[in-house]
Amino acid sequence: MEQWFFSKDGQQEGPVTPQQIQALAAAGQLDPATTFVWHEGLADWQALGDSGLLAGAAAPARALPAPPVAASFGGNPYTPPREAYQPPVRKELEFAPQYPGYGRLRYFLTNLIITVVFYAILFAVVFAAFSGGGEGAGGAIMIVILLLGLGVMAVSFYTAYQRVKNLGMSGWALLWTLVPIMNMWIGWRMFACPAGYEDHRTLDTAGKVISGIVIGLVALMIVSNIIVAVSQS
Repeated sequence: MEQWFFSKDGQQEGPVTPQQIQALAAAGQLDPATTFVWHEGLADWQALGDSGLLAGAAAPARALPAPPVAASFGGNPYTPPREAYQPPVRKELEFAPQYPGYGRLRYFLTNLIITVVFYAILFAVVFAAFSGGGEGAGGAIMIVILLLGLGVMAVSFYTAYQRVKNLGMSGWALLWTLVPIMNMWIGWRMFACPAGYEDHRTLDTAGKVISGIVIGLVALMIVSNIIVAVSQS
């Protein structure tokens, strides 16, 4: 049986049968002009007088009680949603790229340790050579210094290579250390820039502080040279 819903004085009720709606209208409880009706299959609500439900309906001898209301609702129960349902899209987790090699702190500490060890060994060798008082101490010292220098150069080259890789640069960037002025630029990058700087070009707080110190030292060096040059002229 066809189920209808009707709206009266802003209240929407149903479902009811067509005969119940006709009985309510015949009893004067539904105004054909201000009462709207709807059933599944209709595109929209219609005025009761235009729905055809009252056509040929015979008025009963007495008023009938209002039909039982199955449920109240706030609108058309079959109104489709405005937008089609879209299943949630699974987003892949985004991870920050990982850069190999030595980070800024590890590079700094490694070079600091190398420097301390180099001078400690050098001091020990020189002290031992001159304390012994043997002939040829100068030659032995030179050999030790040469070997130490080669070892420090090898380790420094390796750490520098690891650092430029961590910056996202090619290992060939180490050749900039052989070019005047450019060696200062590559040195600044090694000590100040965070990992992957070649890709994102963003300095963090530590990088900005280190850069400020470097700029201050360079400015101080330039001013000092100017003062010395002026005083000697």
